[in-house]
Amino acid sequence: MVSPTPVGTDFNGILCDERTGASLQLPRRRPVLAIVTARPAKARGDTEAWLAAWGVRYQHLVLGPWPSWNEMTDAEGIGRWKAGEYLRLGTAPFVESDPAQARVLPAHSGRPVLCPALGHLLA
Repeated sequence: MVSPTPVGTDFNGILCDERTGASLQLPRRRPVLAIVTARPAKARGDTEAWLAAWGVRYQHLVLGPWPSWNEMTDAEGIGRWKAGEYLRLGTAPFVESDPAQARVLPAHSGRPVLCPALGHLLA
């Protein structure tokens, strides 16, 4: 197996369009080290099926600790949780679609975050 690139990425808004389910930016040459998403754990099967259908290879798929979509916290809480996973998995950088979460991630991880919606790297 090809070793993964050390990048970590969000799922919705980076790999997958949140509204349509269409693919957006798909890693093709090498697997990514980690996909970290706030999607609840009960969405694992659908998420894995989508990734397989689009040929996205990854080493780790980390889903949120929330029991359902309705119980996810605000952007600050999600960002803090993602920052912890970012540190645990050792990815660098992390690519985040949500500007509010992207601003929280470097503050809690001390590592760079690329946010395409903001158009730059946050550190």
